[in-house]
Amino acid sequence: MNTKVGKNHLRNLLNILIIIYILFIMFFSVIGSIPEYQSAINGEDIKNVCDVLRVFVSDDFRGISAIVTQVAIVPVVFYCIKKKFKIKSINVMLILFYSIWIWNFIIKYRNCLGFYVYTTSS
Repeated sequence: MNTKVGKNHLRNLLNILIIIYILFIMFFSVIGSIPEYQSAINGEDIKNVCDVLRVFVSDDFRGISAIVTQVAIVPVVFYCIKKKFKIKSINVMLILFYSIWIWNFIIKYRNCLGFYVYTTSS
């Protein structure tokens, strides 16, 4: 077996594993951005995500989920930098990941009064 062919197979396998890893992080990002009571949105009393955050008292773990997903994607970004962003499939997946991340953690909550600021009443 030619060693160049073997290296190409390993490189392709690594790229496939990285894409699967990015998909896993995207899934975790989506799950981590959903408020606990989002299913209560009915269009009458509770019209959007901001109303869910205002009405229900629950443990909000969106901030931690946002940070964890960003830390988890760092090795992929370093790999892309090392390869000088030449692997188009991984580049597309990174762009898709950051698009989903920005939507789930920033754009969806942009109109909420307490965006990421939590106030406590005495």
